[in-house]
Amino acid sequence: MKCLVVLVGATGVGKSDLSIELAKRFSAPIISSDSRQIYKQMRIGTAVPSEEQLSAVTHYFIQTHDATELYTAGSYGRDVLTLIDKLFLTNDTVMLVGGSGLYIDAVCDGMDDIPSSNLELRDLLNARVAAGELPIMLEELKQKDEIYYNEVDKSNAKRVIRALEVIIETGLPFSSFRSGDKKKRDFNIIKIGVNRPREELYQRINQRVDIMMEEGLLEEATSLYPLREHNALQTVGYREFFDYIDGKTTLDEAVELLKRNTRRYAKRQTTWFKRGGDISWFAPDGIERVVDFVGLRMAEDEFVISACADKSEDMLFDILGAVQLKYGFISQNASRKISSLLGVELRQIEDIITYNDAFNPQQAKYAISVCLGRLCKKHGGDKLVDVIESVLGVPMGGVSPDGCFSLSKRGCIGNCSTSPTLWIGDRKYDNLSVDVLKKVLDKL
Repeated sequence: MKCLVVLVGATGVGKSDLSIELAKRFSAPIISSDSRQIYKQMRIGTAVPSEEQLSAVTHYFIQTHDATELYTAGSYGRDVLTLIDKLFLTNDTVMLVGGSGLYIDAVCDGMDDIPSSNLELRDLLNARVAAGELPIMLEELKQKDEIYYNEVDKSNAKRVIRALEVIIETGLPFSSFRSGDKKKRDFNIIKIGVNRPREELYQRINQRVDIMMEEGLLEEATSLYPLREHNALQTVGYREFFDYIDGKTTLDEAVELLKRNTRRYAKRQTTWFKRGGDISWFAPDGIERVVDFVGLRMAEDEFVISACADKSEDMLFDILGAVQLKYGFISQNASRKISSLLGVELRQIEDIITYNDAFNPQQAKYAISVCLGRLCKKHGGDKLVDVIESVLGVPMGGVSPDGCFSLSKRGCIGNCSTSPTLWIGDRKYDNLSVDVLKKVLDKL
């Protein structure tokens, strides 16, 4: 099955270098999912990949549109899906790389059918924002659609404007058009994220702004000043210099504001990407780990898709059993994939894995290790140790030589998906039963 590898992360984290190495390994073209790198006139302020990077791997949606053009996430989603269909004719793998969460969601999950924009109304609302009326507009949004008001990033004027556009045009709450239903795609999707320690990321952001200034960011912003009212320029990296040009700040203040606003934007990006729990995270220098992970995920997904082919919900046990026999455990990814393919609630699958003794001969080893890990996090290691000691009736302590699984008075816990092993003194228990887990849950 064709596969879309999605690589996400905050601005400045190091996505470009990693994506190029990964694309080379899988012979995959790269589609940019940066909502500002698509504009031709905004090279420096959006950190467009270098000529060397662009020549190393075929890139799409880099500087393809004019900054005066209104280009939405919905338009991007439709255009990228059309491109992906064409690319899959000659490629087994395609990469989607960037930090614009809404654009990535538009491709992977689809978007709701929201009424199109009224450009005259948008100009009026933009003028109100420019006049400092965003707080008033937020209060209007709260009165007309409190549901969306509670969800929206209140510092993101563009999203506030979009919601008010729809409300004014239709007389209906913006939230009423947002079903949240995910669209099914006919290709496989693997999501990986790049992350760094916060202080390291913030230092990189500050350094990158200094480099941008040396490359001519002020001159680029000055050339775009006549276009400042267009949607493309309502963004970090340019607004700060427009205020400088208007005499509202000094140049040093503009540079410091850009660094601060970029750091805040990076924090919001990270929060957005971690909300769903379907992204596996790696350090930017872990290319070999990423390659191995993507290769294993592709193989697992292929097997799960094959196991689910022409199957229905009433054959769920058979499918889970097949995956269990193939891999010795059922990963969270496999559970999600089965849930999506069969339309079964993920909780139903988790309950079967965890609580059904008849499910597999290995006594749901993976599920037990996961459950013990969750219980340790929820109740604390010491309490969990005491409860398991009580259930088994023997003193507890020790760590397995291979580090596969450990549980001690210190609350040290780890798990290996293929063999959750518990060491009690010098005795090894590698077949913890579901019955033991149930007793532990009852005591907790």
